[in-house]
Amino acid sequence: MTRLILLLKHTYENVPFYHQKFVKAKTKPEDIRNVSDLKKIPLITREELQSLSTESITARNVNLEKCEKTITLGTTDTPLNLIIDKRATDYGNNLWLRMHERNGLRNRDRMAVIRHPNYLPKKYWF
Repeated sequence: MTRLILLLKHTYENVPFYHQKFVKAKTKPEDIRNVSDLKKIPLITREELQSLSTESITARNVNLEKCEKTITLGTTDTPLNLIIDKRATDYGNNLWLRMHERNGLRNRDRMAVIRHPNYLPKKYWF
């Protein structure tokens, strides 16, 4: 719970959109003390995120020039723009490499990644 509370406090203090959501819900990060308080955290929809500017959902202490833009389709086939900093990208890449190593794969081994078609835009479906 401590890390979650720190994350909520950071977003409340640094991300304009999340701050507004908390104010509208009449909730502050300090109000989240245990698992039963999790229901006080304001929910955010994919549609809300899609309609907002990058600046309103990015923490004030993030330098957007040092981030890369990407998208995810999730299971909805509707794109959602993501802003990822270099540390997050490096972390994800390292997790991917670690998974390969633990399963006996080397960096140059060939492999096939099979995914459900819902993960791809419909224009790529067979």
